[in-house]
Amino acid sequence: MINLTKLAEAKRDYKYLLDRGYNRSSALNLVCSRYGLTKAEKNLLFRAVHPESEVKSIRRKIVEPCDLAGRLIAIDGYNQLITVETALKGEVLVLCDDGFIRDIAGVYGKYKISALTGKAIKLLIETVKELKTRDTLFLLDKKVSKSGELAATIRKQLLTLNVKGTALTVDRADVATWSTGEVVASSDTVVLSRAKLVFDLAGFVARKLGVKPVTL
Repeated sequence: MINLTKLAEAKRDYKYLLDRGYNRSSALNLVCSRYGLTKAEKNLLFRAVHPESEVKSIRRKIVEPCDLAGRLIAIDGYNQLITVETALKGEVLVLCDDGFIRDIAGVYGKYKISALTGKAIKLLIETVKELKTRDTLFLLDKKVSKSGELAATIRKQLLTLNVKGTALTVDRADVATWSTGEVVASSDTVVLSRAKLVFDLAGFVARKLGVKPVTL
């Protein structure tokens, strides 16, 4: 169980420390110790709260759904799939202070293809089709198990749904994503900080599914 009242208090302290230039990890540990946060609450706080300078920088880059028409969108594959699968499972998603919806699953490097993977892929592709992107590029980290198999599944679904695009396995999906797309779909703050234009694709899908994210 997540205690939102306690988290709201913790958020104020954590945000203050971040804005004062404290190390993110040190500030998080200090606040978690002060309020006795659980692992889930700690993850939620870490994902949801960022320095205000970072928040403003990212928010300036966010494009509206209508702005994706005719553009190449580069999708941070595992990042976006995990969030959509989390939504499908009915698990916790959080609306973060930079405007992005994030999961708190913490399974990125341990990701496994599941019964929900195909549905999540289809939802993402159907959504970019609706948004009329010019081209769609899914990028997956090679180091994650069965990335090649997943890329093949995505390519097949793109073909089936008649959406121009492909899926590739790369050494660094984060770097490939921010350096390739005209618009980037990711909730990774490192990717968002480097990209020119960003869009919360997974969050957009989650909202379409009727998910109501936790808000601090």
